[in-house]
Amino acid sequence: MSNLTFKNLLVRSFSLDFLEVTWQIEDSTLDPHDFQLEVHRSESPMGPWDVVAGPFEDKYRFVDNRVNLLDRWRQIYYKIVSTEKADTTNVAESDAFTFHAEPDLIAAEIQRLERLVWEEFAGRRCLIFPVRSFGQRCPHCYDGPEKGKGHTSQRRRSHCLTCYGTSFARGYFDPIEIFM
Repeated sequence: MSNLTFKNLLVRSFSLDFLEVTWQIEDSTLDPHDFQLEVHRSESPMGPWDVVAGPFEDKYRFVDNRVNLLDRWRQIYYKIVSTEKADTTNVAESDAFTFHAEPDLIAAEIQRLERLVWEEFAGRRCLIFPVRSFGQRCPHCYDGPEKGKGHTSQRRRSHCLTCYGTSFARGYFDPIEIFM
């Protein structure tokens, strides 16, 4: 019975209106679509925990826009919980993690004004498709250690329709909308 293992847990603030929570999973042969994820939030690293997002699958970013960042001494903690769909007793959770830097009000205002200019006047709506760099390896073209003798830990072919040449199953994450 194995479950997803989390790494690179990060909480960032680009505005006083929200916190961005991101994470990655360790490379494995497990299919992330076999697991449901939830984001939990607390004001203490020991809990109690409230579910703020989920269940969802194969997403590695959450924007928490219901948190009040104007209180200077308030500390918010997050953890990620994964549950296997086929066996709901197979649950794994990350350690608690939090935002460590002080928000810079001048930088936040500059970013807000830049977003306003790009969204209202000068920008064009674009979609960015981030390339996968972690998770389940492509079962069709990646020659990893689980293949047995003679493995090279490299892609064996290009133009694969499963990984689109990235060596990770499904190739790209969901698109992110930005203005350029």
